[in-house]
Parts: sequence; C-alpha cells; structure tokens
Amino acid sequence: MAAQYQPGEYWGEVVDHGLTESKTKKTPQLFVRFLVLGKVSVANPDQYDATDTQYERTAYRAITDKTVEYAVDDMKRLGFAGTLFDEFRADGPGSFDIRGQQFKFFCKHEMYEGAAREQWSIARDRATTPVADGAMKQLQSAFGKHLKPLAKAVPPAASAPSATPGTVDKLNAALDEAATTPDEIPF
Repeated sequence: MAAQYQPGEYWGEVVDHGLTESKTKKTPQLFVRFLVLGKVSVANPDQYDATDTQYERTAYRAITDKTVEYAVDDMKRLGFAGTLFDEFRADGPGSFDIRGQQFKFFCKHEMYEGAAREQWSIARDRATTPVADGAMKQLQSAFGKHLKPLAKAVPPAASAPSATPGTVDKLNAALDEAATTPDEIPF
C-alpha cells in the first residue's frame, strides 16, 4: 500500500489495542489501532487540522530486551498504570480500555520494495533543550568564523529598518575576535 499520510504528528482515536506477535519472528508486541483524525495543528498542538480522508492505522512496538523501556514508555503515554502486560488488552478481565480516546501518533516513511510505506508510533515529546552559556561560548569559539561571511554577504533590504552607523563593523569585529584557530579551542 502506498503512503497516504505525510510524515508528521497526527491525532488519532483509538479503535483497539492489546498485545500480539510479529508475523515473522513471533516477537511479542504492543499494538494500538486508531482512526487518523487529522494532522496536529501548528497553531495549537492540542488540536488538529482535519484530514480529507480518515483511515485506520496501527502503531506497533516490539517488546524485547532492547525495546522494553520504549514499550513501557508508550504504555505510560497512553495512561496505562497496570503491573501485568495482559492488562493492556482492551477486552481482558480487569483490562485497561482506551478505545474512543484520542492521542497523538507519529507517522514516518520507510522504503519497502521500492515504495514509501507509513510506519506509525505513539508520538513522543519533542522538547528541545537550550544550549548552555558555556557551551554557546565554545560553539562560537569553534565555529563562529563560519558566520562571518553571512554578515558581509547580506545586502540591506529596502524594507528592513536601517542599522545604526557602525553596527555591522562592530559585529564583524566581534566575530573576528571570537574566531580562533583550532589550536586555541579550549576543549
């Protein structure tokens, strides 16, 4: 089947979930089948922009020695707080049932037999960490010289506010001062 959804984050409504085995290696895996509702809104990540078509998709997570922490994290993101994997089934006794609830899912494309194929997973927080001041100084010291051509190459735009006289010269002087040779890098 050709890819119908572009890579990115989508909201989906859970239709079914539980445990299954992979077809080839018989590895236990979590599955969450969901109806794709729409792409996560850029303006408000708690909402979605509805898609033209809504198809069911399934996110899988194999459970092995190397992936169990990711599987448990996926279960936690879905609100699971049980102590038995069997409780993750939507239809078992004492089961955890999230059918009808909405969560974020992530679509990426992988090539399979010459065609792009969708691969879905539970979306993870994509938080970023600002660069610390000390690391920023090291970054500037190591690579600041690469920015110098940018300051010289940018022609003033007609609609851009004018700079105070000498601003570009001060910037170039600061870049010259920050640029060092590789032998002078403090790490």
